[in-house]
Amino acid sequence: MCAISGIVDADLTPDVARSAVDAMNQRQMRRGPDGAGIFVDAPVALGHCRLAVIAPEDGNQPLFNEKRDVVAVVNGEFYDFKRAREMLGSRGHMFSTASDAEILIHLYEESGIDAIRKLDGMFAFALYDRTKRRLFLGRDRLGKKPLFYHLLPGKVAFASTLDALRCAPGVSGELDREAISDFLSFGCVPHPATIYRQVKKLPPAHFLAFDLVSGNAQVVRYWQCDFAEKSPLSFNDAAHELRRRVEVAVAKRLQADVPLGIFLSGGMDSFIVAATAAKMLKGAPCDLFTIGVSERAYDESAAARRHFGELKKLNPNLRHHWRSVDPEHFSLIDFCASHFGEPFADASMIPTHLLSAFAAQSVTVALSGDGADELFGGYDRYRAVEKMVRFHHFSPLMQQVALLLVGLLPAGGERSFCGRAHRFANGMAKTVRRSFFNWIDRAPEEARQLLYGRRAYASPYRHLEQFAFSAPDEAEMMAEFDLNCYLTDDVLTKVDVSSMYYALEVRSPFLDDDVVDLAAKLPWRFKLDGDVRKKILGAAFADVMPSMLRTARKKGFGVPVALWLRSAWKGAAGEELLHGALSRTGVVDPFGVRRLWSEHQLGEADHSYLLWHLLILSLFLGRK
Repeated sequence: MCAISGIVDADLTPDVARSAVDAMNQRQMRRGPDGAGIFVDAPVALGHCRLAVIAPEDGNQPLFNEKRDVVAVVNGEFYDFKRAREMLGSRGHMFSTASDAEILIHLYEESGIDAIRKLDGMFAFALYDRTKRRLFLGRDRLGKKPLFYHLLPGKVAFASTLDALRCAPGVSGELDREAISDFLSFGCVPHPATIYRQVKKLPPAHFLAFDLVSGNAQVVRYWQCDFAEKSPLSFNDAAHELRRRVEVAVAKRLQADVPLGIFLSGGMDSFIVAATAAKMLKGAPCDLFTIGVSERAYDESAAARRHFGELKKLNPNLRHHWRSVDPEHFSLIDFCASHFGEPFADASMIPTHLLSAFAAQSVTVALSGDGADELFGGYDRYRAVEKMVRFHHFSPLMQQVALLLVGLLPAGGERSFCGRAHRFANGMAKTVRRSFFNWIDRAPEEARQLLYGRRAYASPYRHLEQFAFSAPDEAEMMAEFDLNCYLTDDVLTKVDVSSMYYALEVRSPFLDDDVVDLAAKLPWRFKLDGDVRKKILGAAFADVMPSMLRTARKKGFGVPVALWLRSAWKGAAGEELLHGALSRTGVVDPFGVRRLWSEHQLGEADHSYLLWHLLILSLFLGRK
């Protein structure tokens, strides 16, 4: 796990290019504190910072082939590298390191850029073919590793972080107002955009080919998850196959030449990963890490401690480390949010940062349960979609009665029954797809008018409206959207930035290529059956899982934003929202912000999500 950077710019001298890449390396050194390297062959300069996980003493980059006419820098892990090395060695390729990353160079020699389709892992890379004068940037299938780029005629710059990329000569810091609008709705900036108008994210499952001779660049998709073709397997056979693939995925991710641990929450997903790993370790010790928070509705530490008792039966030498933290201190918000390079407002970044800092004191690699909710129907909003589909079959009179009944309920908080009921009611008169958007949109139309007045920005709904769905079921369509958008832009971004700040590599077995491919082929009814979420996942691991886990309500991993904006964070948050950078820049109408704040404080409405996003935006603008 590392950080990469680079420049192609014929206007720079080699010394200037090297200095620029060195500055980029320095800016993202926390991601790779174990070594740094720079390659310069005008007009190309590549940089690398290394976090040593495989072959710690023998894997510095940049990497070269035997003729040194292909050079690459890689961020990530290739899990099948031992098999690939054997195959490539039998075909005459010579390896100069024991690193997993070196297989990229030799696979490219065999297949050209089509080699990207053969890579099994999480990665972002830059590969320069000195003979063909072509640079390739590539990103893994689901976007587990980040890659940002800035493209001008005949020039390109790239880096693993936005802050590092800003060090490259000529990179514009002009804000993208459409991206700000999208951020207020989603809490992150959806790819391929960033908060900067001329800087892009390389989308997951894409590569960028840059021709140094012509100066042309092309972004190409090399893979797409297909939900259309369904497997003929029975439920029991599918559950058996799912378990086999998850076990293989965990085994691959247990490979490390450094200390390794596991994140343990109170939910099903991390328990399955921990239980599978515990059995495979055959009595070898392993560290499990849990973070608890002070608010009971958000705290999973008690459940995690109970689950650890079950896990000890599988491996008595497991060690559980748990810590209860108090993330109410306002200073944590700015600290956590400041590392993303652009506004990012998933409040669970706070406990994720604290968990990563805690785990990094003992291990360099940690396994997590990320991805299972998107793949196997774990979110409540999928149940809401199914209910909405049934509701649309009601007569108009029944719809009006239901709307009236819900309207009599108080507004409620973000996780209350009343709050959920109101969000559901707001979508009753709309299409299912529009209803789903309303559930995930944190800047509803009336609030946007308060904030923007007459200024017109493209509706964030376009991201859902223009998405190319392959799933046949409406609820599964929303899961497909989440897998391609929410997972990449929110969940994986949060985990990558939070963990890599502490030089901790997080691996996600459920996002293994073979697990994802099988999950996409499973009928939706295998995943969500009435109120039973992740049904097939629970069935696949029923023999090791406590029965209560299969039916437990999902808590999520966050903090009580609505409550703390009215209590612990009230003074500091109010000062920032009403008098901070947001009030001075003209990005939104300060009167609108003041009204939203007042209504929230008086309990007239729950504007917590939108106020939180505005708070993060203000802190970002203040640092810019």
